[in-house]
Amino acid sequence: LRGFRIELGEIAAALRQHAAVRDAVVLLREDAPGQARLVAYVVAAPGNTGTQEHNAAQRAPAPTGGSAEAGGAGRHADLRAYLQARLPNHLIPAAFVVLDALPLTPNGKLDRHALPAPGATRGADAPSLVAPRNPTELRLAHLWEEVLNIRPIGMTDSFFALGGHSLSAMRLVSRIEQEFQHRLPLAALFQGATVEQVAQMLRGSRDTQDTNLVIGLQPHGERDPFFCVHPVSGDIFSYAALAQALGPDQPFYAIQAAGLEGECPPLTRLEVMAASYIALLRSIQAEGPYFIGGWSVGGIVAFEMARQLRQQGHEVGLLVLLDSVAPAYFQQYSLPEQSDATLIMAFINDLSGLAARAPSMPTAVLEAADKLPPDERVQTLLEHARSAALVPQELGMDRLRQRFEVFQANIRAIQHYLPGPYAGQALLLHTRYSKGVAQSDPTLGWQELIPEGLAVAEVPGDHYSMVLPPHVETLAAALRGWLEQAQQRTDR
Repeated sequence: LRGFRIELGEIAAALRQHAAVRDAVVLLREDAPGQARLVAYVVAAPGNTGTQEHNAAQRAPAPTGGSAEAGGAGRHADLRAYLQARLPNHLIPAAFVVLDALPLTPNGKLDRHALPAPGATRGADAPSLVAPRNPTELRLAHLWEEVLNIRPIGMTDSFFALGGHSLSAMRLVSRIEQEFQHRLPLAALFQGATVEQVAQMLRGSRDTQDTNLVIGLQPHGERDPFFCVHPVSGDIFSYAALAQALGPDQPFYAIQAAGLEGECPPLTRLEVMAASYIALLRSIQAEGPYFIGGWSVGGIVAFEMARQLRQQGHEVGLLVLLDSVAPAYFQQYSLPEQSDATLIMAFINDLSGLAARAPSMPTAVLEAADKLPPDERVQTLLEHARSAALVPQELGMDRLRQRFEVFQANIRAIQHYLPGPYAGQALLLHTRYSKGVAQSDPTLGWQELIPEGLAVAEVPGDHYSMVLPPHVETLAAALRGWLEQAQQRTDR
């Protein structure tokens, strides 16, 4: 599920340890295309009402009848919290369904096909559920339910806590734009991830047209802030888990790419990009020492930022490269062939968070596109990707085109980048599978650019999963230690 191997039996075994649960089974379901999720089916222990405090009319009288999600009266949250204390986040089911008994085949084995899909009820009488209070919240709640396939949605429920991720966030903001004729910046979900907060934005109490590119994913704490630069996609969703895993005392800011919201053309020169981001960084922190980094392509941009900061006389406490290969390696191994089709397929892979290549474009589509002018060719290929569901169909063509242009600009920026050496302290945290070059060169090409002061360590996972649970916890622990050492070293 989203790149993680899921042991369903491990989740069910943990649920059975709950005092109110007699039996449980967990499935990976995809009741709507592209919306795979974990669903837990729970049978209450005899005489125990702990998992049954919900509307009796909504409760399933038999496995083949209706179903109710176990959070109907707060038990959804109770079981979720119980599992969160015992299992990694990626093993927490998105929905809980209470049954009188698990359905069995004539041979006495579990009949998985008879397990009902999670129903449209979470129990409107749940104490923690805040019902819609005005038409805007009601319309937004319906969109939340449509995108997340969870019902009902409380006005104070967090989009991310309910299982939202980058692709579903793109679907949500696209549906909000269609419904309200009001463009909501994707990054706004980090500052308002509930129905209540987005409703306030749409009512004008907060500026939804704000194009500030520095987003405080976790702006609190007394430590020096850590700034992370966007990867090749341009957005900052990849840092959400890391910002939280670093803890409440470590301020974490992420820098989003210019052009992602269509507010201006994307930047195509890496040196200009770095200079622009330095100005943004200094609007948050006027003086050093600065602690900056980036995952994947973001590390290359952070490297140039660190170089420029030092050239300007500012102190850089630590440069962090998260599975980033040096520019020369990126240009040699990672840049896709510069045809429109291969670049768009690389864009689709990145949008989906896939390590493997996505399906190729049909020959007929490519042949037809080749006869078109370059701009029309790209539009045709993107339209095919959308109609073929290679990208979220809810994502409007305007947003899709903007995201591709940012992706393409970032690729071009690295393609033409000629880096100089860096004399500061740097940390490279890479995975075993980093772009296929880690085994031959553990420094991923950075040793030539950072001849002194480069530390290298391996972290679990692959290029995509290292910044997601459960591996992000290990990554955060390692990064936290290095940041603490660097901050102590630079304290005056």
